[in-house]
Amino acid sequence: MSVDHNGRRKLPSLMAVRAFEAAARLGSFTAAAQELLLTQSAISRHVRNLETSVGIPLFHRRGRQLSLTADGRTYMNVAGDAFDRIAAATAALRCPRDQRVFTISMPTSLAAKWFTPRLSDFLASCPNVDLCVRASSRILDFDGDTVDAAICYGKGDWPALQVEELVREQVFPVCSPDYLRSCGNAIDFRRVTLLHGEIREGWQMWLKAAGQHEINATRGPQFDDAASLLQAAIEGLGIALGRTLIVTNDLTAGRLVAPFATALDAESACWLVVPKTHPAHPRLSDFRRWLFRQVGRGEARTAAPRQHE
Repeated sequence: MSVDHNGRRKLPSLMAVRAFEAAARLGSFTAAAQELLLTQSAISRHVRNLETSVGIPLFHRRGRQLSLTADGRTYMNVAGDAFDRIAAATAALRCPRDQRVFTISMPTSLAAKWFTPRLSDFLASCPNVDLCVRASSRILDFDGDTVDAAICYGKGDWPALQVEELVREQVFPVCSPDYLRSCGNAIDFRRVTLLHGEIREGWQMWLKAAGQHEINATRGPQFDDAASLLQAAIEGLGIALGRTLIVTNDLTAGRLVAPFATALDAESACWLVVPKTHPAHPRLSDFRRWLFRQVGRGEARTAAPRQHE
């Protein structure tokens, strides 16, 4: 925080910042004047005062053409975010308690295997958040669903949504320690039971990458839910292909082991998804910070496949 010798924040005129932000967002002093109920000359004066205060130009002016300088774009991003957060916090104060619930949607397997074990940490770090978790694998219609944000698997090509990549995963075999011991600590793919899930990177792709040829990759039970698939592996029913995030806790706890070093890069990534057209929920920034802190702690490295010893 920038403060003077008396401990006071060094802030420019907030009216000047509002005028700048509106002009930058709308691309016009005239449009900014209409939004803020001021004259065009007043907007121009406020912006000039702000530029004088900071000592650099924030706009390129070419006749009636207005465009941001590089410094102006940087300042616009900060100013816009600040005003968005103030607006969201104000809206939160005005709304009834039951409308403050922050609803997040995510695939069932991710909710069960990765998110729920971390829920106590989230509630401890954000004690004032009323969280509702919905397990769903579909891309949501935010206009029709009462969902504020979602975690989705995919390529991130959803133009109507604002997306941020959380993590890219790997796919690799996992099984229970007892199952590995029953195989003499050496997996023979001609004899083991292959457990199948509904992912793009299936057994045929992994066996080819691992140099395992002439193996029937289609045999074995099928599961349409990754949590059920991994539970079958934990119970010693066979060997499954797991994605990084959802096997992290089971690998760390020793319920599963990763007997092979070969891994496939997952075709889809994990994304944080919010609607572009809706005002940001007042709890979104807290949740987002916590979520990115979680995926940045090195879970992917912890859960990466390693040669079993």
